[in-house]
Amino acid sequence: MNKWLWFASILIAAGDVMTTWYGIEVLGGYEGNPLAAAVLTSFGYVGLIAGKASCFALIAALVILCHRTDERLMFLPVVAAWWLIILWG
Repeated sequence: MNKWLWFASILIAAGDVMTTWYGIEVLGGYEGNPLAAAVLTSFGYVGLIAGKASCFALIAALVILCHRTDERLMFLPVVAAWWLIILWG
């Protein structure tokens, strides 16, 4: 599997957290996703990072599992990522 793609995915996720922090703390904005807003209110940025890392780990595990077993199942990580994006944002 392409290591640069994994690296880029991690950078994008980190950038998302950093821009969320900047938008809320510096610009005075708010988190628009109700689920992420609840996590942010309850657990702070540590909870937000843990939630994003959990979503990323789930998708990564599905990609690795499908790649090693049957590549015809590679649509599963895409479907899971789609739902996690809808739910988590």
